[in-house]
Amino acid sequence: MPSPYLLLVVQFTMALAMYGLVARHYLLPRLARLDLHAALAPVLLVQGFRFLGLSLLAPDQAATGQDIDALTSIALGDLAAAVLGVIAAAAAFRRLGATVPLAWAFTVVGLGDLVLVGVIVSSAGVLEAGVGFIWAALGLYAPIFTLSHAYVLWLLLRRRRTSPAPERTTA
Repeated sequence: MPSPYLLLVVQFTMALAMYGLVARHYLLPRLARLDLHAALAPVLLVQGFRFLGLSLLAPDQAATGQDIDALTSIALGDLAAAVLGVIAAAAAFRRLGATVPLAWAFTVVGLGDLVLVGVIVSSAGVLEAGVGFIWAALGLYAPIFTLSHAYVLWLLLRRRRTSPAPERTTA
């Protein structure tokens, strides 16, 4: 029987390739025509589905013997990223000046969470013990979250490069 890590890597890679192709050919051309707020809003809103990580804390979801601290870290990190993503999306929909700082906060927390999940999953033996429904979330949703993070980060960095330098005044 193949390693659960190998299975997840294959599933994640296939999903990433599929979502990447859909994004490249259908979504990105449309988003490229939008201003920053309009382009950020739907991509940030997708991150709201990270609330699914809370399923790890539901009864009988994870196998008996799982490290509850590890599962709690994953679940709460996902929830924090979901809440920040939705708040940043709401700010973008309303075209608030706080949109960019909120998008940066979301990016730091959300990417940090994705890294933390990788570390916890590999070090705590989470996959070997079994995670039920969350397996589907790792294979289906994590690639979407990863791609949308990449797009948000690209938009934010591009904005920094294309923003005019503040004018200097001489006294």
